[in-house]
Amino acid sequence: MENALDSNAENIEIRFYRKGLNGFDIIYDGDGISDAELPLICKCMPMRERNEIYKTRSIGYRGEAFNSIAKSSSLTVITKSDDSEFPWKVKYNVKGEISNIEQYDKCFNQGTTIQVRDIHKNNEAHRKKFFATIPVCFESTMALLTTYSYRFYDRTLVVSQALKSEDADKGNIQEIFRTGNSPNFFPHVISILKNQFRNSYPNMKESMVEWEHSFYPDTISIRCIQSRPGNHKHALLIKKCLHIFLNGRPA
Repeated sequence: MENALDSNAENIEIRFYRKGLNGFDIIYDGDGISDAELPLICKCMPMRERNEIYKTRSIGYRGEAFNSIAKSSSLTVITKSDDSEFPWKVKYNVKGEISNIEQYDKCFNQGTTIQVRDIHKNNEAHRKKFFATIPVCFESTMALLTTYSYRFYDRTLVVSQALKSEDADKGNIQEIFRTGNSPNFFPHVISILKNQFRNSYPNMKESMVEWEHSFYPDTISIRCIQSRPGNHKHALLIKKCLHIFLNGRPA
């Protein structure tokens, strides 16, 4: 997700195969990965950038995500940048080095697709635990993606699923949710929460619900209140506080 944002992507899709049991794809447009960068993307460089004003360091290391995936799973990157004549399909080994590179023979616009398969293939104990806890892992991942989606009011974020990649190639894809293309932040967040509300309270009329929000220097508080006609009682259904960091990304 961070790589997609840093590459100026306007459209991002996260596609799960059997909730991640058969792997996942991250598909986005943007600048693509240059030919010179392809051998380096899995090289973990442990140098955290320091901000002298706020006395903080960045979270994580450059290349840490790709490096971890290459060590634990099968990693393939398909990408095309401005300086590439055609798209490349690159496979990486457990050391994060290129094991195979070839010209991608399918139609591919500028951007990048990250394909992750055989998750935890190099550690049988972790693989068994992952298989046993896949519903919990998927739920946690969806919660994280929902948090990211709060800030994607000016981009398109799609989360989808299919049984396997072959089904996706045939168009057999189920869309889980889609956000983005909203004129500003508040309507975007409210629309996401309303969708969650309808899933949690499918039989409640929207006319019985009021939405309100307040904005503080670094926090947005949003509340969904149910009003009951006749007795004037109110019940708080949803309360969401979003903390906005200096880089504009949510907590």
